[in-house]
Amino acid sequence: MMTPSLEIKNNQLLEHYLEYCQYEKRLAQRSLAIYQNDLNQLVKFCEQQNCGFENITAQQIRSCLGQLRLQGYQASTLNLILSSWRGFFNWLTRYQGLAVNPSVGIKSLKQQHRLPKVISIEQATQLAETPVSDDTPFLELRDQAIVEMLYGSGLRVAELCSLDTHQHPKAISWIDMQQALVMVKGKGHKERIVPMGSICQKALEKWLAHRTQIQPIDPFALFIGNRGSRLTPQSIWQRLKRRAEKSDMSQAIHPHMLRHSFASHILQSSRDIRAVQELLGHSNISTTQIYTQLDFQHLATIYDASHPRAKK
Repeated sequence: MMTPSLEIKNNQLLEHYLEYCQYEKRLAQRSLAIYQNDLNQLVKFCEQQNCGFENITAQQIRSCLGQLRLQGYQASTLNLILSSWRGFFNWLTRYQGLAVNPSVGIKSLKQQHRLPKVISIEQATQLAETPVSDDTPFLELRDQAIVEMLYGSGLRVAELCSLDTHQHPKAISWIDMQQALVMVKGKGHKERIVPMGSICQKALEKWLAHRTQIQPIDPFALFIGNRGSRLTPQSIWQRLKRRAEKSDMSQAIHPHMLRHSFASHILQSSRDIRAVQELLGHSNISTTQIYTQLDFQHLATIYDASHPRAKK
């Protein structure tokens, strides 16, 4: 175990760094929770090694990653943990006088890149339009509007939850029904404007008419539950999963799958990767380029099924 002074110092540094991430980097609460969880792994290892953040070595960091790998962590997860640690040690070097950054030179683990899972246009239509028999009109119209927003505008689930019914001084993100636009403040507080399709607009109009049946706790929240509170990402995950099951869909559906499907279908139709990048709010186009691989898979499937020289 670490000596009390080392333990106190480590915890204080971790607390200061998380405050820096919250107020200077302006990270979302979910990101802060992930950072804290990743750094807690480092704290535990420092306890085992009886060392502080200021004297841990690169070899010890590699050893910690090795221990986590033996515990069953995947390479992709370990790379995210290592990225959190790098950010922390960069902060220690820049602001806390750390002489040597032990994370420099530690390479990320090789991992198999998995393409994002998408659903077809027909499945998206089925998910949105197939009514759930045991839902009230309030829940049915709300969940239909949620599907249309996620698939029709490519929103992240956190962005969807933050939407307000209109612009007001404290609004983070909101909808403009007259202009058929969604004003979004996404990751890193980056703002973007996303168009709203006519089908999505009609679904929202129906939902807003029924939304008045419940007195909302947050009067501006676009999507609320039966008790009037703003919906959380977890509740939307659960509702989508249930809706997919009730619609007899064979695969599990989650909110980000609808965002992936939105991007893939737009790219297939337009071939404009820059437009897809803007619609998704990606800072780097390399993040968007993964959808070109999905598009190629779609073209390859068509080729295999259609070209006479592709058939045996």
